[in-house]
Amino acid sequence: KEGMIGLMRTALLEFSRFNIRNNALWPIGQTDMTQVVFERARAAAAQQGEPPPDPVAMGFGTPDEVAAGLVWLASDGATHFNGQILTFNGRKTGLWTHPAERHAAFRDTPWTTDDLDAYYGDIQPLPVNAPVRTPPGGK
Repeated sequence: KEGMIGLMRTALLEFSRFNIRNNALWPIGQTDMTQVVFERARAAAAQQGEPPPDPVAMGFGTPDEVAAGLVWLASDGATHFNGQILTFNGRKTGLWTHPAERHAAFRDTPWTTDDLDAYYGDIQPLPVNAPVRTPPGGK
């Protein structure tokens, strides 16, 4: 999905001058690709003696439900959207933020690796907000 976001951003740069809108739908739907998620959830529920979880309750829409988001993005109602990423599962919709350059520096001569070490040595990178996963066994 991230590759598609990159493609959308490139298309945005290339085609906006022709008034061609470029948006991306980040679907959260029940597809062949997501079946493994449901199988794992069913297996975990069976191990706990619980009923299998419903895909909709897990946040996954049906293909028809997810299609509404795509149809809307292509409609006249979304003409003010360009370069946007829309998450949609039929019941939840979300609009994503865009990466932006946080810091820039310029110089007359090319940067060397030593220059970059010296320059970035005191700059703290932004957190990625990646989930921390505990390996099996908790270690």
